[in-house]
Amino acid sequence: MNKTVDKTRSYNLSVPEKIYEELYSKADILYFLINNEGAIVSCNTTVLDILDYEKKEITGKKFLDLVDDPYQDEIEKAVKKCKSKGYIKDARAYLKKQDGYCIPVMINGLSVADESDKITEVRLYIKNISDVVQLQNKQKLSIRFLELLNGNYIFEKLLENVLIEIQKSMRTDGIGLFFEDKSGTKFTLGKWNKLVTIPENDPDDFRKWPAERWLQIANKCSRQTLCPGTASGSVLIESLSNLMFESSGEDEKDYLVSLTDYESLGIVTLKTNRFKHGCLVITHVLSNQWSLDNIEFLESILPFVFMKKENPAPVSITNTDPLNLLLKISIFGVLFIKDGIVQYVNKWVENFLELSSDLINGRPVTDFIASDFHEMINKDNTDVSNGDQNRKYEVIAVIKDGRRRWIEINPISFDDDKMTIWCWISKEERERLHEQLIQARKMESLGILAGGIVHEFNNMLASILGYSSLLHEDVPKNSPYYNDIIQIMRTSEKATELTSRLLAYAQAGGESVICLDMNQLVKEVAGILSRTLSKTITIRAELNSELASIMGDTGQIQHAILEVALNARDAISNEGKIVFRTSNIQLDESNVQLHSGAKPGQYVQLTISDSGIGMSSEIKEQIFEPYFTTKPNDTGRGLGLSIVQEIIEKHGGFISVFSEKDKGTVFKIHLPVCEKQNRSQQKKSAINAKPILGKETILLVDNEKALKETARKMLTRYGYKVICAENGPEAIAIYKKYKNRVDLVILDLIMSGMEISKILVWLKKMNPRIKIIAAAGLGEKEAYGKSITSHISGIIHKPYQVRSLLQQVRTVLNG
Repeated sequence: MNKTVDKTRSYNLSVPEKIYEELYSKADILYFLINNEGAIVSCNTTVLDILDYEKKEITGKKFLDLVDDPYQDEIEKAVKKCKSKGYIKDARAYLKKQDGYCIPVMINGLSVADESDKITEVRLYIKNISDVVQLQNKQKLSIRFLELLNGNYIFEKLLENVLIEIQKSMRTDGIGLFFEDKSGTKFTLGKWNKLVTIPENDPDDFRKWPAERWLQIANKCSRQTLCPGTASGSVLIESLSNLMFESSGEDEKDYLVSLTDYESLGIVTLKTNRFKHGCLVITHVLSNQWSLDNIEFLESILPFVFMKKENPAPVSITNTDPLNLLLKISIFGVLFIKDGIVQYVNKWVENFLELSSDLINGRPVTDFIASDFHEMINKDNTDVSNGDQNRKYEVIAVIKDGRRRWIEINPISFDDDKMTIWCWISKEERERLHEQLIQARKMESLGILAGGIVHEFNNMLASILGYSSLLHEDVPKNSPYYNDIIQIMRTSEKATELTSRLLAYAQAGGESVICLDMNQLVKEVAGILSRTLSKTITIRAELNSELASIMGDTGQIQHAILEVALNARDAISNEGKIVFRTSNIQLDESNVQLHSGAKPGQYVQLTISDSGIGMSSEIKEQIFEPYFTTKPNDTGRGLGLSIVQEIIEKHGGFISVFSEKDKGTVFKIHLPVCEKQNRSQQKKSAINAKPILGKETILLVDNEKALKETARKMLTRYGYKVICAENGPEAIAIYKKYKNRVDLVILDLIMSGMEISKILVWLKKMNPRIKIIAAAGLGEKEAYGKSITSHISGIIHKPYQVRSLLQQVRTVLNG
């Protein structure tokens, strides 16, 4: 491996660079720092986990060597342009894993300059978009199949085109179709790349096998643990080499030996009335390219190919008609339309419109499309009926209770009795990719702040809190310093929570649902506004001192309050006021029936009123629609209030809006009262519990030196023996050596070098009865969810405090 090193600079990683690596790992972003020669200076653990490299293997490697060949020129130009423009935006490519398999990614980047403004490095922020690309490929492939079915192809040519589309979508190295019709005629068709070992005219050339043999292989392999299968008999062989090594059946070994040019193999059974036996075979030179989900998708969609009829009859969707298969599609909407009237729809459309098929079928399709687009729809119906194919366009669909959502329509006409099939794709699904990229950019901007401040400051606060809790145990209550220590603990606790929330805001999935004090959230927002808004705007908070708590995520609720307040600010042209009020209210059945999903009960009501210009009734009806805005096109996208509604509804609440032109606006946010014990009360009970001495041995795993040292002192002071490890591999090695001595493992959920799930699996494999306490910061346990709960015996929240830590340790050890 050739290492390229910039001699003008030392690449011993500074603390800020390590912080970049850890921060972007928490955000599930592949982060690279590359130098002017294009060599990788550093990367985060997400890169190592996803691309299957060791740190020493990838450091110094040319970044372009990781890019799939067809995309290298484009990415090389983008990196060069980054050095002049300062950024890379939304560059799409495929990155190669250690084994050569490629994953689709979206690349953003920022240039890094030294004190003299000379560009020295480029930071790349890369998002794995496999899920999004897979969904889009499935949608495109399904619609392409329908278009092919409507073309004037002879059957063999249709099948050739189908294989081409699958090969393009699934990036296969080899693909073949094998079937035998009811008269006994056998048919094979395929395209096999990268074949080396099969001699010409080989009597056992797999490319000439009958479908029946493939199905026999699928049946035998499905009994092997290495080969996941479907209920219909399809099978995915993720590693042919492993199967050949471990299989005990000689028959399958004899058959599969001719396939050794490939590593992974999928056999998809085709069950239609058109033939006796049938299957599709896909291969790749690398393992793990496909999941069983891909195989099941092909299994469900391939029967469409055989719907082509010699003498088409009028369409009637019955259980026996093959077109009924279309209504089982779940990844986009399918509507059968005749003369502008909806005949049949699939479940996707029912869910999208929030109506049952009985309320959709028999109605004009324009009933579900905004009136602005009716002329376009009517013209398109005529064009498609006259054979104008391959059109697609975007319109607004009107769903239950008048809400509006963007969709893309792909209309395809069939000769069958002038029936048209409309394929609907939700733009919200397309926006998933856009939202992921917004998340990546949010991390870019936050990284500049967190690189030297937030993360390290949070650790310092955690250390202060830990050591002050140790002092709290040693200093008697009658000491003049006792109250000072209590104050240090309380202040550090609050500061730690604030910085943790800032980090959690930037981390996808970093939600922490706890009981919250709405008054405190309002005070913080009002304080921010009073310091940042014009002095001509008065900010006032009238807060109920007896306010009940609410259940929610601090960052999200505060985000919603701030968005409403900023809209209030925008409504005030010069002088004015914004007033926050909180109150407890009881809502009965009659109060909530106008609000979808709301339930009777106790609520906290937050009222945000302004003296601004107000709204007309027409504008008020649209304010929660995505992308609706009254601002000029270049000053806003109109997403703020739609996000507020999404947050509040997600928390089981609802919003009421009252406004008149020139009379201001009132937003009333209602959130259900928290029925659980407040987290602060839980902490208080833990603090009041008397520490219990212990003598067991604990393996403490944490890569934050200050936090690890704090926890070690807490535990050793109360009798425990502590062995420390910095990362997953070290923890596994230590436990393997001392597993008969170690009674408990305390494991940080955010660990460099290895995924937490892999560490847990390894530890459980060595000792199924091992006791593990997970140490989690704000939102970290929620981010992992069920993937860890089955492997742990308890959880302790960081930063560590003596009594809560000792109480949890004792509880787990005694359990």
